[in-house]
Order: sequence, then C-alpha cells, then structure tokens
Amino acid sequence: MKIVLVVILLGYSLVSQSQEWKTLPNSPTVEGRFDDIYFINDSTGWAVNGLGEIYKTNAPGQQWSLQFSNARLKYIRSIEFIDDTTGFAGSLDSALYKTTNAGKTWNRVDKDFPVPVPGICGISHFGDAVILTGAFFGSPFVMNSSDRGKTWSYVDMSNNSIALVDAWYKSKDTVFVSGKNHSNQCLIMRSVDAGKTWSAVSPSDQNVPLGFGWKLHFPTPSVGYLAIEEVDVTDSPIGTKTHILKSTDGGRSWSPHEVKIGKNIDLQGIGFSDANRGWIGGWSTGMYETNDGGGTWKLINNFANLNRFFFLRGNFGYAVGNIVLQFRKAVITGVEPQVLASHDIHSLEIYPNPATTKSMVRVSLGIRTMMVLSLYDAMGRTVKEIYKGYTDEGVHEFPVDLENFTNGDYIIVLLTNEHFLGRKLVKVKN
Repeated sequence: MKIVLVVILLGYSLVSQSQEWKTLPNSPTVEGRFDDIYFINDSTGWAVNGLGEIYKTNAPGQQWSLQFSNARLKYIRSIEFIDDTTGFAGSLDSALYKTTNAGKTWNRVDKDFPVPVPGICGISHFGDAVILTGAFFGSPFVMNSSDRGKTWSYVDMSNNSIALVDAWYKSKDTVFVSGKNHSNQCLIMRSVDAGKTWSAVSPSDQNVPLGFGWKLHFPTPSVGYLAIEEVDVTDSPIGTKTHILKSTDGGRSWSPHEVKIGKNIDLQGIGFSDANRGWIGGWSTGMYETNDGGGTWKLINNFANLNRFFFLRGNFGYAVGNIVLQFRKAVITGVEPQVLASHDIHSLEIYPNPATTKSMVRVSLGIRTMMVLSLYDAMGRTVKEIYKGYTDEGVHEFPVDLENFTNGDYIIVLLTNEHFLGRKLVKVKN
C-alpha cells in the first residue's frame, strides 16, 4: 500500500525555503529527473529515473549507490517494494523489473504477463497484492497479481479511459487508478474487489478541458486528493488555472477545487502529511502549501518539477527530482520566496499561424522521451493524433493538413512524461 508520496523537481537554487524541506547533499543527480521513490523505513529506499537507473540508499538518504543501469536508456517510471527484499520497477517501454534480494539484482519479468502492455506508469500494493497501470500515452490497462508478482491478470480499461497514470491501493479490496476519460477530462476509477472490476467515481462537471488525473494521495482513510495536470495553452483561455479533486468519503465521490494562485503550474505532484496540510507543484517553478485542506495555497519555495511526495509518517518523508529532498517537520522560517523563471525542457512552435491549408509543428525536446502530438478543437475534443512514439532529443517537425477543416481555433498539444504543452492554431479562409 502506498504510505508515501514523492516530489519531483528540477535543480533550481533556492532563494528561501521552509526549514522542513532540505536537499540531501550527497544525492545522485540526473539529466531530466528521478520520477519515483520508495522507502521501506527511514533509511532504506530506492529512486528511479528516465535514464533507466535505479539507486538505493541505506543511510537516511545521505549516501546512494547505483544498483541497476539500462544501457539502452529506457525510461524507468515507477518503483514499489512490498517488503524489505521484494520490489518492482516499471518502465515506459513496457518492461517490468523485479528484485527478490533488495535490489542487488533486477530481472525483467513482463514475459509472464498474459498480454503485452504499452508502458507502466503506476505501481501500488497491499500485502502480497500488486497492481500496475498505464500508460499516459494510451492503451489503458490494469495488471493485477495476488501472489507477489508470480502470476498476473489483465484488465482492459479502454471502455472508460483513454490513458491511465497512477494507482493507489487503499485497503485489501479497494484500489484507485487515475488518468483521462473519453471526454479528455481527468478520470478516477475505483475497484472494491482488488482490481477485478471498476467504476468511474470522478465528477462529470469538472469544467477542466484537457485535464489529466495525474497523482493520487490518501492522507487518511476518508480524505483523498488528486492532482489534475492541465495542458498549458498560454495563448488560449484553456490552461490558465490549476485544479485538484478532493474526496471526504473515502474516494466514493470527488469534487473539483480550483487552486487559486492565478495560473496553470502544469500540476503533477500532490501530497498531504495529514487531512489538511499538503503541498502541490508541477513543471512550473514553485511548491505551494495548504493548511486548510486545499482551501487556500501559499508559495513556500522555488522547487520545480514536483511529481510525487513520499511520507513515511506525517513528520518525515522524502522527495525526488534531479536531486533528493528530505522532509522533517519543523518551524517555518517565514521568509517570502522569490519565484524563479520556469524551465521548459521541451518547446512547441507552430508556423505559419494563422494558416489556410497547411501548417507545421516544430517540437524541440531537451531529452529523449515518449511523446504524443495531437490536434484538438477549441472545446478540447480530439480531432486527430499527429504522432506518437519515443523521440530523440533535438528538433523535430510535423506537418498538419488543414485542407478539410472548418475555419476557427484549434489546439496543438504535446504530451510527454515530463510536462504538457499546448498552442493555439488558427485556421482561416484560403
């Protein structure tokens, strides 16, 4: 069962910071980021990154050793341990790695799946039961095991979703997954039979076009939160706000809440130390804190690229990005942070724009990544998928044929594991 949350960030220098969050000076670093982290006690934990690496620490996060490195640089996206020896690491290239000796060796075990999967974004467990889900780029599925990963059963989730990201085992029988539904809004699915059957529990009146249910967290049995990653369309009304979903009845129902900070932070990470105190952050610069269950939020530091918080208990936890953070509850300094400029590792341009019959999309990738490039109408409905696949670092161009489209506004959206980008494309008369 997930008892922790993780934070992912870029390596920004800190102007001022709560004394509760501190960088670990001997942490490993990586180009891109560490995507996930899992600790089985205060000192023993693992972190995985986009270069296909798994690091382990046995000294409260102070010293780390590289346990596994994939020479093909496949993106390891998630990690989970069910005890002090047995753990799983999921990759965006469909691979599942398993260890039974605390990470000394990792073996690929997805050959045991009943069907191949596109990529593993989320892993969670309760006791010997393990659930896998994915992928953010399509072909949504759930893979269940009740025997520590010896055998697996597959559930096709495409009837309700077009993409899945995260999983959270709440109890022996109750488990949640998050992602995106067929209306391109964020989705939460709930199972009360350990992942065999599922029903949608997210609200239908979210009013968040192009929203993705990204990270789940239940700080208490009753209270749960979901981060909604919204496409950042800087030249359109879509994508100018930040939202979360909240449940107060154990996940049976959820309600949308605007995070009133006046902008879209490309929200990914969300974590609470108790029912009321929590943190959010995205690819944008800045970690925001609430002390009233999400009613109000305040900028507390300049960390960026926050993806998952991992708390062992309310007063102690860890966080990862391109470096590892540690949380210890303490007195807050009270110094106001100054927001640094955000760092977009990828960029998206459209030319000509406006366009008559043809346009070109230029994508610049800062690192090799899985990307999906799509065209949506002004209401956030999918028009066509332009490209999907692993793509190397550098500049790539994609033509868009507008010949048979009606005049008006469209949105080009770039989805990657790192962050989402969107730009308005205007079709005009010839």
